[in-house]
Amino acid sequence: MEWQLEIRNPLGGAPFTRDVTNPVKELTSFALNGYGDCKEALFTGLGGVLGIAPRSIVTLQSRATTISPWVNRYAGFVSRAGAARNKEATQFKLMGLRKRLYETELQADTYSTTTGQDVGAVARQMVQDVIATGQLGSSVIYNAALIPNAGFNTGLIQPKFNSLGTLLDALADSVPGVVWGVNANREVFFGLVTGNTPIDEGVIGTQITWEDTDADSLVTAVRWIIGGKVAHISVSPLEAVYGRSVITRGLDTNLVPYENITYTETLANVDVTQTVTGAQTGRVLTRYQKFAGGTMDVVRTPSQNYDRISVEVKKIRNSGTGELNAAFQMETGAPSFTRLYPLTENNNVNLAYSDKFTLGAGVAGVDVFMALYCDQAHIWEVYAFDFQVVSTSRLDEMATALYKLPATAPATVRMQGLIPPAPTAIITRRAQPQNPASAITETLTLPAAQYEYRITGEEYGVTTVKIEQPDTPERLAYNNLIKARDLNATIEAIRIGAAP
Repeated sequence: MEWQLEIRNPLGGAPFTRDVTNPVKELTSFALNGYGDCKEALFTGLGGVLGIAPRSIVTLQSRATTISPWVNRYAGFVSRAGAARNKEATQFKLMGLRKRLYETELQADTYSTTTGQDVGAVARQMVQDVIATGQLGSSVIYNAALIPNAGFNTGLIQPKFNSLGTLLDALADSVPGVVWGVNANREVFFGLVTGNTPIDEGVIGTQITWEDTDADSLVTAVRWIIGGKVAHISVSPLEAVYGRSVITRGLDTNLVPYENITYTETLANVDVTQTVTGAQTGRVLTRYQKFAGGTMDVVRTPSQNYDRISVEVKKIRNSGTGELNAAFQMETGAPSFTRLYPLTENNNVNLAYSDKFTLGAGVAGVDVFMALYCDQAHIWEVYAFDFQVVSTSRLDEMATALYKLPATAPATVRMQGLIPPAPTAIITRRAQPQNPASAITETLTLPAAQYEYRITGEEYGVTTVKIEQPDTPERLAYNNLIKARDLNATIEAIRIGAAP
């Protein structure tokens, strides 16, 4: 197998290569996490000959034969460059390109819309915008296929020049299981990552070292703060085993999951009511129609106390081309609230009008009025007029990513070959290790935290998989550095509107 370094300037310019024989002396190691995010790499070489400047972009590549295509194994930037004036080989250190995304700023005023947009779609736009501004040059690559829709909406976001990394953290935190990073192809990924690595204790050359369990850090409960008030406490089932250790997490409005409750409806002065599915949006809506000018009244009564009202309406002109005056009004007595929206149209047929807003918490059995007015025959389409409560089940799902529990079976696994990273390891234990004919005694499914690859003369082509283990202190310090952000400061800096 052949190895080389593909090297670009810090902005990702035209590459040049260096063989891993001369002047690169040795590839000590490189590491990725189970999701394929590049973490750290070490190699030694002649600094004066390599021509690798600090912050250069380096991709580690290998190929099986001289006619095989090069395969990207790791990509990062030079965080420590070897001494150029040293006649002996010195060490170079690379860090994954994920860190570069925390060094950028989002310059757009807003993302998403008041009516909500899928988290994945927002992430795609943010990545494209940062790349388009030239802050990363061509060092990081956008690939839409690696940032799919997440199936969860976020409301209006005002980034206020926060970094792309910070915003991707916030978006990923809002959807259970979503992760992000930058892979060996220098591509940003954001979404659910699945897959597993089979590890058989009976395979010759596979060595499993079972580690001590670190129980120093424990979180078994999450207290959720929404709007300055305690909304819910999520508790791990293992609290009964380890006791309660609680943390507090505040959620701004884009991260709060809501669910609808039931209601009864009363109509007045409505000529036709239809429930239809929008041809373009695929969303179910209710269409209220009046054959002449006037006001239609839609009154809904919630079945239980609620946290907010979500409203989204659209005005469709029914006939005529002259000036048209229309408005809709919301009114509720608990809390007392009235909002009036006027609209004037002139010579525009089927001009749509939409808005979305929320009212505060309300009381079961208290009517909420929606008045839909137009001075001509008209149709109003109501996409949302919903009473909503905070979804405690969704908060419990989100809390699973925050629990810190003692590891079940921490281990370090040494395997022959370059094993592709995957977030899950399936370990087959045997009565006699390194004997494939030995009886199976146990099968474990555990999280694989990190894959470290060694290309030294003593350990050529060896993969070490860390099972259920925290990173080394050095890597922990790096992760804490790039992820640490005061919760209140972040909430203040990233003002986010409501989402359905």
